[in-house]
Amino acid sequence: MKYVEAPGDLKNLEHPLVFLAGGITNCEDWQAKVRKELTGPGTPNGTLLNPRRLSFPMNNPDAAEEQILWEQQALWMSDVISIWFAGGPSVQPIVMFEFGCHMGRYCIGGGPTKLIVSVDPGYKRKQDVYLQTKAHNFSLNGSWKVVLSDSLKQHTDNIRKAVTK
Repeated sequence: MKYVEAPGDLKNLEHPLVFLAGGITNCEDWQAKVRKELTGPGTPNGTLLNPRRLSFPMNNPDAAEEQILWEQQALWMSDVISIWFAGGPSVQPIVMFEFGCHMGRYCIGGGPTKLIVSVDPGYKRKQDVYLQTKAHNFSLNGSWKVVLSDSLKQHTDNIRKAVTK
């Protein structure tokens, strides 16, 4: 897969587009681990979109707006949204917001094509994610559309499966 980091150019990207939603502030750099597994020779086609910047310009007052607008555009154009709730001290309210928004879109058939949700066992609001998924995860034939996992390895494997089918 190819790789684009915020606030990189979102034009002329190779599909499927996979957005790496999940904890950033006070969270380990889990995106680097996913990137290592899914980019380079022998990996699936497509493009990983990573909102975590190598260096965020904290002294630039326009950086937050640029970041948010980039993330929203990338999320709404993505074919696959990967959501990882990382363990650690942060409850990740922005991730929970993105989860709710895009779970709703997915469950009513308004996009993305795939939604991959995983929760680190150390995430403080794990039960909330499971209950929200259960409450909103429906389909016409009664089967669950989103399967939760609890390891980053399984999460990465689920991304790989989603883009190779």
